[in-house]
Amino acid sequence: MVGSIFGGAFRLLRQHPLAVLVWAILYLVGIFAIGLLRILIAPADPANIAGAIGAALLSQGLALALVAVLITAATRATLHPYKRGACYLRLGANELRVFALLVLLTIASMVATFLLTLANGFLLGLLAWLAPGAATGWLGALLLLVELAALLFVQVRLSIALPLTYLYEAITVDEAWA
Repeated sequence: MVGSIFGGAFRLLRQHPLAVLVWAILYLVGIFAIGLLRILIAPADPANIAGAIGAALLSQGLALALVAVLITAATRATLHPYKRGACYLRLGANELRVFALLVLLTIASMVATFLLTLANGFLLGLLAWLAPGAATGWLGALLLLVELAALLFVQVRLSIALPLTYLYEAITVDEAWA
């Protein structure tokens, strides 16, 4: 069973080594170029918050677009290997849907992180007030482990959302959750 899991994980690399190499090079060059662009457009004045946020949003959007194209290419190579082309790379509606899903998941994770940070601050502050001492540190560590387990659970449940969005040709999260 473990052999079939590892075989499935490396099947794409075995069947399409040139495509995987091109994807890796495209990713490295793309991320490097996005980083350089962010450095070039970032404001020189540290007080210019709007410029820094604009540069961050642009670079994050470009990185998500690059990842969407590469994930869609890998999904296309896995699910529809007969749709050959330039290493399965395309720009079309499937890539746009995967990009939109990535943006939605990014926004959802940012909101969840913000809300967890507020909840953690409240709970740990309340614990420190009610029971000062070493117990607060242990409870904080336990709270962090519970949150990490919940995060892992959600990520595993949603891990199939991107391939399902490609396969169903519609943005889908509920099918992945099910």
